[in-house]
Amino acid sequence: MAVPDHGLRQKLYLFGGGVILAITAVAAFLIFSTASRLVRNQADGELATYASRSARMVETTAQERRHEAELIALMPLTEQLAATGKADKGVDGASALLRLRTRTSFRDLAIYGRDGHLIVTTAEHDTLDARRTGWLDLALRSGTVSTAPYRTDAGQMLDIVTPIHGPDQRAMIGVLRATLPLEAFGRPLRRDLRVDSLTLIEVVDQHGLVAVTGIPGGQVGQPFSDDSLLGGSTELHLAQVRNARGTERLALVGIGRPPWTVVARQPASAGLRLFQGTWREMAIKALVFALLALLLLAWLARWIDRTVLTPLKLAEGIASRVALGDLRPVDELTGRGTDE
Repeated sequence: MAVPDHGLRQKLYLFGGGVILAITAVAAFLIFSTASRLVRNQADGELATYASRSARMVETTAQERRHEAELIALMPLTEQLAATGKADKGVDGASALLRLRTRTSFRDLAIYGRDGHLIVTTAEHDTLDARRTGWLDLALRSGTVSTAPYRTDAGQMLDIVTPIHGPDQRAMIGVLRATLPLEAFGRPLRRDLRVDSLTLIEVVDQHGLVAVTGIPGGQVGQPFSDDSLLGGSTELHLAQVRNARGTERLALVGIGRPPWTVVARQPASAGLRLFQGTWREMAIKALVFALLALLLLAWLARWIDRTVLTPLKLAEGIASRVALGDLRPVDELTGRGTDE
């Protein structure tokens, strides 16, 4: 019977090669899936950190502007204008208030009496009747308040209204209305944006309208596209949405004063995009491993052929000669090696 050397070698290649490729594929799948999960978790962690930091910046900016308005309300000029309707002799109250406003972050300042009548303002055309607003009584009753953002010809604004106390610091004689451009919130966020960052920031007001946006071409004053995610909570939570820009991961953080929500968003594939070089390197290493394993298999097949199949064929030839009655010495046996 002839030794099926070719069939054995072929089976070895097929079986061994299949095992190597299967092991490589399974190992690559496990490594890639684990790495993908770790990358996604890391991307979510960075997104959450970025949202929290942006929320602190917005809240800090709001607090600073509130304190600024309260300090203006405590100034002798403000108290005198609210109490008497005019400044010191020879000083124009409107001009003095305008000079004060140029040293602040506010667009306009206005002083109202306790009954809501306008005393003095830096705005050229201020016809607002404070008695028809809710913030006058609320400020006199509860202290400094902030209105919801609103649109003007100069952009998005909000008003910070703070009571003005009399000389005895007990009776309230009026209120100061400080108009703040929302650009004051946008500037710190834009300065904080990283170069080539995939993260975009939006600030949503208490009515679900976008007050500040970092999205190119985004419109302020428009309803937030994913308003179902706005729960009014200050706890950070993550969500995934699908929109015209594709699938995005969102991190939402609420702040207390003003009651806004800061949203950080980035493409769901952002983490994978940041680690594209790593994926390529891992794929190349898996391919190199498979090629080396196949080369090792080829060497193993040759070794088996040389140490097993060749001696078997030699033994087969000798047995055939003996069966035919040829008992001459066998020259092919050299005696080398210790195997059977």
